Amino acid sequence: MLVNRGWVGAGATRVELPKVAPPAGIVSVLGRVNIPPAGYVELKHEAPAGPVWQNLDLQRFAQVTGVAVVPIVVEQTVPVDRADILVRDWPAPDFGAERNRMYMFQWYTFAAMAAGLWLFFTLRRSK
Repeated sequence: MLVNRGWVGAGATRVELPKVAPPAGIVSVLGRVNIPPAGYVELKHEAPAGPVWQNLDLQRFAQVTGVAVVPIVVEQTVPVDRADILVRDWPAPDFGAERNRMYMFQWYTFAAMAAGLWLFFTLRRSK
């Protein structure tokens, strides 16, 4: 299982990778489960060469490393030790509730327009 421990600002180039040591020994990770997106924008369909990957593709990761992984990623939410400088500002999961509110607003607007147009044409006809 892969664990996303967080991120840290990059160096001036991709050659200068930040020095972030993994925790030593056996650790307990507190986090939340995330399913990586199946589709993403990619300029080249080649396996990344080197330690920096733009997107995490679990199938490609398993092919390149030879390590079988579970199709989920744990996003670590609490640092393991005090010396951990990684940023863990994960966006909240989107359950699509905002889309439903906009859909509701759209249909109430249509209903108000229908009632308004009915009233307008009814009063216009009676004159």
